[in-house]
Amino acid sequence: MSSELLYRSKLTLIHSTTKMVVICEIKIWKIDDPKCYPQNIKYSLFCVESASGKIVVGFDNHFPKGHHKHIADTEEPYSFIDYDLLVDDFWNEVQLRGFIL
Repeated sequence: MSSELLYRSKLTLIHSTTKMVVICEIKIWKIDDPKCYPQNIKYSLFCVESASGKIVVGFDNHFPKGHHKHIADTEEPYSFIDYDLLVDDFWNEVQLRGFIL
């Protein structure tokens, strides 16, 4: 399996009212493994509390689970369209939780 990093970004954000600090990291790879990654894309987009490491928002598609998202302690399926919309959906979820970009 070969891979190529397509995009990587890492930001520190502060909550608008609680002043909680989070680290947001986005990693997207092109993967040559159609069995495990039918769209040839592997991704990991996570926003975690800096102090505790707890997940605030996360989107990933690791094998064998496939496309899904994490909102705090819950996990649910995610309907992947393309990685531009994926990044938009991630930042929208982060902003819904009071973090300013």
